[in-house]
Amino acid sequence: MLLLSRLTAIGAISNAFTSYLGFFWPVLARGTGRVLAISVVLGVLGAVNYFGVRYGTWVSNLFTTLSTVKRSLASRRSRPSAICDRAEFPVHRISTRFLSAM
Repeated sequence: MLLLSRLTAIGAISNAFTSYLGFFWPVLARGTGRVLAISVVLGVLGAVNYFGVRYGTWVSNLFTTLSTVKRSLASRRSRPSAICDRAEFPVHRISTRFLSAM
């Protein structure tokens, strides 16, 4: 049962990932492109796993670094004052209504 749940989880995740890729590249949304995308993703992950923990750690560190850089660049472009502005996000009104409904 454990093996079946792991296999179906891998299938569901790769299917969802390919659906998201299909949004950006419609060729990958269906048919041969979808099968090819799923095969490439699972093949690359399988190859990294086959070569060992050292390469898996390297790939994990690479994706973590890229994600951190992307988030830091995105946070420099945003305006923190707009996020905390009471007029745009009235937390006090929402909490008052919630408490009065209780």
